[in-house]
Order: sequence, then C-alpha cells, then structure tokens
Amino acid sequence: MKKFPNHRSAPSPNWSRNSRAERRAGELLKAKEKHRGFPDIVQSHDVTPPPKLEEIGISRKQSSRWQAIADIPEPVFEEHIARAKEAA
Repeated sequence: MKKFPNHRSAPSPNWSRNSRAERRAGELLKAKEKHRGFPDIVQSHDVTPPPKLEEIGISRKQSSRWQAIADIPEPVFEEHIARAKEAA
C-alpha cells in the first residue's frame, strides 16, 4: 500500500500559500450571501439568487473546512505557519 507524505513533516513549497488562500476563501464564503433555495413566491424577476457552492466548484466539506480556518485568530494562524516552516 502506498503511503502519502505527512504534510506536517514535509510541507510542499506551496503549503503556506495554499493555507493562506484557503483561509481567505473561508473569509469570503463567510461574508457571502447564502443560497437559501427558492422561495415559494418570487417577488421580483430581477433578483438573481447567489450561486450554490457546487456551481462555483466548492464542496460543502471544503467550505466548512475553509471557514473553520478563517475563524482561527490571525496571530495563532501565522504562528502555526511559522512553526510548520521551521519543522520542514
């Protein structure tokens, strides 16, 4: 069975950039208007509902994980990035 490298012991060169991008995506998702389905009565034909996650290529699991990362206080997040880089 093939073993995958543990990202904690050997992060890729893009690991911190990817982590920051996921954190920013989580911030944007938290601020984004949520898709609430379609109401029974449409009040205006000019209103376009926000896109669903699947329409923009994001899974519910990714959305949840990224928003959780966005909830981590900035100093704690940056300390984690610094420690991961030192360990590499």
